[in-house]
Amino acid sequence: MKKIKRVLYPEKDVYGGGEIVARVYMEDLEYPVYILRSGRTMYTADTYIGVKNSIFVGYNEIGRLKRKINKKVKQGYITEEQGIRCILTTVCNIVEDELGLL
Repeated sequence: MKKIKRVLYPEKDVYGGGEIVARVYMEDLEYPVYILRSGRTMYTADTYIGVKNSIFVGYNEIGRLKRKINKKVKQGYITEEQGIRCILTTVCNIVEDELGLL
């Protein structure tokens, strides 16, 4: 089981009372960081089974992307690690876009 590492934003009050208090970092897939929003965990380390809370911006897009990527992994076009990296990159972009960082 991979270890879950959370990185809290020290500036969380700036972004609306800590609504988004953590973000995904891509540097090390062995220790991915997952998003929390409104105090609810959205993603866990090894069981990316979809977003459980539809308040999340990009909920439908990530679900569709995940299904497409899983199909490509099963067909052998990409590795599982490449698929995870693609999904997490998308999540990063959505969070950064929501925070106005892009």
